[in-house]
Order: sequence, then structure tokens, then C-alpha cells
Amino acid sequence: MSRLATGAASLGVVCGLLLGGLGRPAQAQVGADPAPRSVLFVPSVMQGLYVYRDHPSRDLTSATTARLSAWLFQRWLLAASYRFSYFSANPSAALIGASTAPWRQHDGYATLGYAALRFGVSLHYGVLAGALQATTDYAETSHHIGFAARYSPFGDGVVAFTASLFPGEISYRGELGWALPLLPASSRWAMQSRSLRLRPSVALQWSGGEWRPSGALTVSLEDPRFSVYVGGKYGSELRPAYLPQEVVYNGPERIPFGLWAGASLRPSPRDGTTLSLSYAFDRLLRDVTDVSTLAMSTVTSQAHYLTLAITRPF
Repeated sequence: MSRLATGAASLGVVCGLLLGGLGRPAQAQVGADPAPRSVLFVPSVMQGLYVYRDHPSRDLTSATTARLSAWLFQRWLLAASYRFSYFSANPSAALIGASTAPWRQHDGYATLGYAALRFGVSLHYGVLAGALQATTDYAETSHHIGFAARYSPFGDGVVAFTASLFPGEISYRGELGWALPLLPASSRWAMQSRSLRLRPSVALQWSGGEWRPSGALTVSLEDPRFSVYVGGKYGSELRPAYLPQEVVYNGPERIPFGLWAGASLRPSPRDGTTLSLSYAFDRLLRDVTDVSTLAMSTVTSQAHYLTLAITRPF
């Protein structure tokens, strides 16, 4: 799968940034009218285009996501999303014994959460299913369960854990991060509802029969009318699941490092409409066997992910 912007109402969030449902209660997130509301619906639509360079089996991917969140009494969050991805194969895939036919993938995610100003918690579930013409790596159905919790005495500290049930193994991933405010509350920017944050995080994954540590760092700037962020990660991971961001990798590649950046624009902060554009990059490593010589080698490839999203609460 891939990295992509997810459905947080007030942030164009990509993997490793802030957790969408845990950040703040509903009215604070979307910038809507401060009058209390018992139900707030937040639909969003995302379109992604993923380009792979030097990949042994993938060429281009189109991914379309529809998401609906419901905030109940400004505290409780219910969310569900569906993603359809269409993969086109690299014509040279036959050299490693892979199919050159295109294939499809279906993702589904569900979230139940509670958010207050000082703390938040959420439960997550995801399922991925490939098509019959997909290669073995992508045709298998996998299930993913996890939770995330936030505590905010100063900034936002978040811990997340995910268990991924693949047909051949069960992998686990835990992450601890803290979004630290870089502007004092008395600064002019803070008084104008702007925030500048630095979010370091560390993660530990058990996958492929070994422990895989990694770290990430993201800088984000929030304004009532726009937001921008840039970040990256380092440390090899294999098929990681980021359920709070509704992203799961199910390919056989190791990911030694990645980068991401994005921006969101809110033309009218009062109604909460948000347009988001994000870009992400992954270096991918895969061990392959040449079917003609039976020689084993490691193939290095690149993945570029571009995602456009629109969100409109009502």
C-alpha cells in the first residue's frame, strides 16, 4: 500500500504526523461555530496517484478513498472509510516470475474514539483484500487491530499499538510520539490561534522474524486558514500498519526511510471546508530471484505518493 493524506478535519495528515481523531474535540478541530452541537458529520474524499520507479512489479497506482466521521456530543468519534486501489504492473515483472496483469485492492477501516482537551483514546480496525489476479503478496486478505491514546499536559503525547494478522505471520508495531509546541502561549502568533509544533517519535516493530526500530520527526505550522508540515522517518520497517492514519503496507518491501510534506487550505475557517495536498516518498528494498539464473539480489526502488483531499463538515 502507501502513505497518503488521511481524513483529519483540520490537518492534511500523512503518516507520522498527528493522530486525526485524537487531537482535539470536534468543534476545536474543524473550526466550526462554537455553539454546542450534538452531532457533527465530517465527510471527506481523497484521490491518490502513486508512481513507482525501478520497482520490479509495480508501475502506477490510483487510490480513491471515501471517509465519513461522526462526532457525537463533541467528544465521541465514529468513523469509517473505504479505499479502492488499482495497480498497473511493471511489464518487466515477468523476469521475477510475477504477473504483468493489473490488479485491484480494497481497504476498509473503522474507528471508535473519545477526545477531551487533556486526553483522548481510540480503537481501530482495518482489513485489506486483493483481487484474484494479484500476485501472492497482494492477494492475501489481512486484518489489523489497534489502539491509540493521547495525554496533553504540555503538547500532545501519543502512544499507539497495532497488531497485523497476515496469513503467514502476525506482526506488531508500537509507537510513542510527542508533539511539542515551539511558540509560547503568550506569543503574538499563539494569541492569533497559530501553532508551530515539533513532533519526534520512536517506533518498534516485530515483522519478518526480527525487531525493527525506527524514528520520525515532523514540523507543522497551523493557522486558522492554512497548515503546512514536513517530516521524515529513518529505520527499516516491513509491512507496517498505521491504523490511526488508515494506512497499511502489505507488500514484501522493506522501507529504510521516507519523507513527507503537505499543505491544507481552509478558505472559510468558520464552515471548516479544507482542501489538502500531500506528497510522500519511500525508498523500497526487495529481495528477488531471477527466474532464469536463480540468482538472488536486492532491488532498490522509489515510491512517490501524491494525494488530494477535500473535507466539509456539516
